[in-house]
Amino acid sequence: MRILFFGPATSPHATRWVSHLNRQGHEVTLATLHEIPPEETAYSVPLLKCLSKGPTSLRMIPEARASGRRLYREIQPDLTLAYYMTSYGFVAALCSPGPLVGAAAGGDVLVDDFDSWSKKMRNRLLVSWVLRRFDGMLAWAPHVADRLVELGFSRERTLVQPRGVDLNLFPYRQSRLRAADDPLRILSIRWLKPLYRVDTLVDALLRLGERGVPFEARIGGDGPERPRLERRVEEGGLGAKVRFLGKVAPPAIPEVLAWSDVYVSTSSTDGASSSLFEAMAVGTYPVVTKIAANSPFVREGETGDLFDVGDAESLARHLGDLAEDDERRIRGIESARVFVKEELDYAKNMSRIERFIEALARGGDCG
Repeated sequence: MRILFFGPATSPHATRWVSHLNRQGHEVTLATLHEIPPEETAYSVPLLKCLSKGPTSLRMIPEARASGRRLYREIQPDLTLAYYMTSYGFVAALCSPGPLVGAAAGGDVLVDDFDSWSKKMRNRLLVSWVLRRFDGMLAWAPHVADRLVELGFSRERTLVQPRGVDLNLFPYRQSRLRAADDPLRILSIRWLKPLYRVDTLVDALLRLGERGVPFEARIGGDGPERPRLERRVEEGGLGAKVRFLGKVAPPAIPEVLAWSDVYVSTSSTDGASSSLFEAMAVGTYPVVTKIAANSPFVREGETGDLFDVGDAESLARHLGDLAEDDERRIRGIESARVFVKEELDYAKNMSRIERFIEALARGGDCG
């Protein structure tokens, strides 16, 4: 098929998908509002003279619409794909008569407590308008599909399918069996923004320190919360136990995950967390918030642990229990391996997605 893909050239999720489709023999052109990295120039086309280095804005739409329509006429695609509905989905809807397939990233359609009332209203009105123009939708998790239905899209035309993990890039490694006094290695690798509630992890680590639990922690990611979190760690006397990594480049993530015994996510909301899937793939035990994004993928007490958003005491108890019972952690990791192979294999999952979009391109039944 000839596919016109509207998406950010700066997003590994988008560019990996484009590369996969090209390897399968499709002719894919990535139309982007964002700066094009040198390694993505072979198939990427700019929609703006001055490409964005950050968030998109409505001021870009007229130029993007004109460029996108010219590109559509040149390519005459069999299918148009759009990733991230509040920006690229909007542009795609203005440029392509269809068939149109969108992929909801999560943050583009979901709302959370940190969003203002006006942002929630703008999101609802914009996404509802965009969805009316799409023939099919991809949702990375069930709760994202539920939100699409709430916004007016047909559940029958939605495929719920996580992208999964490239198991070659994130290979399983045998879990180490710790000695009794060997520190439990704890990792967080989310943005340091209020939404991700990393302060909950810092509070839990302070409790572990007070209780004499042996641990080491690494906190990856960057954001406005970092200075405050670093101060709390220093003031709590944990400077020698907790290391802030800053932004971790994608190629380094497998090695960072492989260091850890436990992966922690304190986020208050999510789409389908790639870092959770990557942690499970490499053999790291997940301790994550009890939210709709995580619950379908973590069986409580079997393949991971769940705790309520903001509950630092519960998180500290889970981590303390894992520090005392290493065999339970290892059993959980082994139990998760079957799920990872069957449900989170990127190659298998992308094949399912490919069949879905091919059916839509033919005008057939997307179910």
